Order: sequence, then structure tokens, then C-alpha cells
Amino acid sequence: MVSQTAKSRLKVESIFRTPYPILEKKKLVWINPDRVSGEALFYGTRVPVSLFLQFLEEGNVEQFQQAYPAVSKDQIIGILGMISTSRNRKPLKRKIYS
Repeated sequence: MVSQTAKSRLKVESIFRTPYPILEKKKLVWINPDRVSGEALFYGTRVPVSLFLQFLEEGNVEQFQQAYPAVSKDQIIGILGMISTSRNRKPLKRKIYS
């Protein structure tokens, strides 16, 4: 059985086409099973990356920044950079984390 944390890591990796450890090392994303049910969060916060992606789809990045000041401008820029470069990357082979 795959844990919620493993599922979150796979989801983040599929969005950014980048291995989760790299995202964590860059202090962009962290996944902790004890925080927000293991969902992918902006590093050091309880703000889900999925919430940012919803704001981004609606074109409201500035509103997101105002509503969630715990997320730094550098983190937002880093995530946007990962999204833009992920288009040119091949999909990752799936790994199951324990």
C-alpha cells in the first residue's frame, strides 16, 4: 500500500518533472506526513502547492501572495521557474517512496 506521503511526492514529481529531493533541497517544497495530511507544501509553511496552482490557473498570483505572506516571493519565483522548465523535460520514471 502506498502512503499518502508517497502519493504526494509522486504528484509533485509529475507536475514539475523533477525528483522530490531536488525540490526539497532547493527549499521550494516539503512533504511531511504530520503536516496537512502529507500534502506537498511550500517549504517551511503549511501552504499547499496545489492551492498556489489553483490561484495560478485563475491568473491570481498577486492575490495568492497577499493571502499567504508566509510564502516568500523567492519560493513563488522558484515554483514558477520549475513549472516553466518542466515543459521541456521528459516525464520521470515513477518511484515509490516509503
